[in-house]
Amino acid sequence: MIIHPVRCLPIRLGLILVACAATFSLTFAAETDRVLVVRNGNSPISRAVADDYALRRGISNVVTITCPDSAVDPLDETIDFTSYQTDIEKPLRAFLSGHPGIDFIVLTKGIPLRLRGGRRATV
Repeated sequence: MIIHPVRCLPIRLGLILVACAATFSLTFAAETDRVLVVRNGNSPISRAVADDYALRRGISNVVTITCPDSAVDPLDETIDFTSYQTDIEKPLRAFLSGHPGIDFIVLTKGIPLRLRGGRRATV
């Protein structure tokens, strides 16, 4: 039986597309495993943004911290150093110690931006 090369073309193209899609899926999954999304459990805005971001991008690494909601009050954009260590740094370090492949950390709205009372760097 002779198989005509033109009739096999759609099958060959289909197999190539399936192979490319499988490779893309594996690569995409590997890339999303490198991302950590941090959300503030005290902030409805932070939770909504983080959940939407993670869902749309297929990110499964999400850490919920609890600290003042800086999305509601601009004064809460600054947190004292001790609270930072307890409320933000400690849970992040705990998560990262079990997930060494994280290369990117996404902070969502509602997480404090500045520290008050931290140690000054010496040059």
